[in-house]
Amino acid sequence: MNMNERGYEYTHHEITKPANKSAWFKFTVEEETDVFFRIHQYDLRHYGKAARKEMQYAPGVIFVAKDEGDGNYSPTVVNPKDFDNHSLEGDRSIFPHKSGKLTLQPGDYFMRTKVYWRDGEEHKYVV
Repeated sequence: MNMNERGYEYTHHEITKPANKSAWFKFTVEEETDVFFRIHQYDLRHYGKAARKEMQYAPGVIFVAKDEGDGNYSPTVVNPKDFDNHSLEGDRSIFPHKSGKLTLQPGDYFMRTKVYWRDGEEHKYVV
């Protein structure tokens, strides 16, 4: 974890996955907290001009759920109107909630991320 000047803690994970594979994370929240999870795709400007003309950001999904401890889980975003609309269109940043923010209560959670790479190849992204 790192801390910035506003007192936010932050961390990131670089993930390399093909289009048909998800990355899973488990984590524990000790006290009620606001979190900002996102999938961050590499900026197209890092690719050559010729490649940029053909490239588009890929659609993706972040799913966060609380582990209820009895084999069940509770999704943190349940109303489809609250989903990040850009996630299925393809955007550089993809969030689980349209506001970008989730408020999590104490407990154990898991998160699944998946990017549907348009070319079907393996690529990197950051969570």
